Amino acid sequence: MIRVRVLAVDDQPDVLEAYQTILTSTNPAAHSEVDALEAHLFGSSNGPALSRPIALTVCRQGEEALDAVRRAHEAGEPFHVAFLDVRMPPGPDGVWTAEQLRAVDPHLEIVIVTAYSDIEPEAIAARVPPNQRLFYLQKPMHPQEIRQFALALGDSWWKAEELRRAYEEVARWPQAPAGASPLPVPQLLRELQAAAMTDPLTGLLNQGAFYAELRHILGSGAHEPVSLIVLDLDRFKEINDTAGHFEGNRVLAALADALRQFCRKSDILSRCGGDEFAVLMPDSGLEVSLRVAERAAQALREAGRDLGLAVPTTASWGIAVCPEDATDDVGLFRVADARLYEAKRCGGDQVSGPQAAEAGRSPQADPGLIRIRAASPPADE
Repeated sequence: MIRVRVLAVDDQPDVLEAYQTILTSTNPAAHSEVDALEAHLFGSSNGPALSRPIALTVCRQGEEALDAVRRAHEAGEPFHVAFLDVRMPPGPDGVWTAEQLRAVDPHLEIVIVTAYSDIEPEAIAARVPPNQRLFYLQKPMHPQEIRQFALALGDSWWKAEELRRAYEEVARWPQAPAGASPLPVPQLLRELQAAAMTDPLTGLLNQGAFYAELRHILGSGAHEPVSLIVLDLDRFKEINDTAGHFEGNRVLAALADALRQFCRKSDILSRCGGDEFAVLMPDSGLEVSLRVAERAAQALREAGRDLGLAVPTTASWGIAVCPEDATDDVGLFRVADARLYEAKRCGGDQVSGPQAAEAGRSPQADPGLIRIRAASPPADE
């Protein structure tokens, strides 16, 4: 069954062809080409694999896209995610197109894609509400970002759809008889909403809910500095292949427990998908986030030994700090993700963050990065 229906709108045929290759190709050679590009950009090709089928429709102009969305909506098979280029001569631009698509389908997740900075996101958000269903990508696009946005937003659409159906079902329930205890509808709805935002294996936020929190925290500007940690397990496929998926799930749960152990109640934790996790730390600079990463990494290593696994349980960690590295959600995630892959390229079991001098550590070959054996906290701790 098709799980994610994606619409890509761009006036350039080579860009539409790239969407096809990244999102839908089942040709191993084509995926190798994408992996090679990721390796060139990030030093690794361990990005999340396509975990569910994607049905992709491509259009070259806004009017064509509007017609496609209308037909899909009327057929009861709406699109879940739309990627819209901003400038699409000779027709209307992507912002106009987004307005029209939103009017037809208010539940569509829209990603604005542009190489220009002459249109402020705030101006677009004012024309294409609600803000929580509007996202931004800057060209040149990374293959990993396109896949991640498509799958995460598709998953978010389905979660929201399940919640909408649950609300409709509750609305059809009969009223409690006179004198009887009322039905616990508010509690049920709260539980349904929590389930739609939570990863069932680890109990952490899922990717869609985490992105919403990330945008809210950064948008408020009230909690700076804000640290973002992204991490992904090293050799996780090898753990699954040698010990089995049950043990692999235990490792994922152990990593979630390690993060909970060393994070504060105000921190926001997420399993973004597969073996990728993220931590958002409001009112925290580099030193605090480094300490959390190092201690959680040590706890993860110990958990692997306790499980008796032959493959070491380590992770690669990337840290970005707002406002020094970026002030928007996409930019901050991109910086942290690039540092994660730098850590992985350096052998894994590493923390990679901003300037070493800011944390009182000796710079390595690249003065913009810190590379630390994650199992070895600083001597003064």
